[in-house]
Amino acid sequence: MGDGQALLLRRPDIREAERRLAAAAARIGVARADLYPRVNLGGAVGLLTGGFVATASPLISWAFPNQAPARARLEQARATERAALAGWDVAVLRALREVETALAAYDGEVRRNRALDAARVQSALYARRAAARVRLGDTAFLIQFDAERARAQAALAQAQSDLTVAQSQVALFRALGGGWQTNGPTG
Repeated sequence: MGDGQALLLRRPDIREAERRLAAAAARIGVARADLYPRVNLGGAVGLLTGGFVATASPLISWAFPNQAPARARLEQARATERAALAGWDVAVLRALREVETALAAYDGEVRRNRALDAARVQSALYARRAAARVRLGDTAFLIQFDAERARAQAALAQAQSDLTVAQSQVALFRALGGGWQTNGPTG
């Protein structure tokens, strides 16, 4: 089926959790920058009165931040990142559970479908034998009628199982992240 990691990363819930985690990590960098003094470099340009004499002078200013609020914002950003990481873990575990459930349902229905196919083949053989016995006068018509009913029930069960197999395939496809458009280069 391909790379499981790449398939799971296509899921919108995991992509959203990953974006939240990246945003929280970026907020740590912003909060860390608040710990450093701010230095502003600038300049002034002017004309002196009484002539065409221009002057330029550099301006440097700085401010030392109050460390307590800056450290509190940094700690808050780190806590937000830990929460986003926990949210990402939850999204991945939920996705893995959905994939495992879909795989188990698909596998179980495929096995059931194979057994129903064998039962359908056997019931068709039994119906042919019963029809031959009725033609020979060896048995009553009710036996052939019952064999045809069993054959029709087996065919119906097979058709219903075929539908369930197709639905299980769709559920597995969606659990693996299929059905959504990606914004990346592979989309």
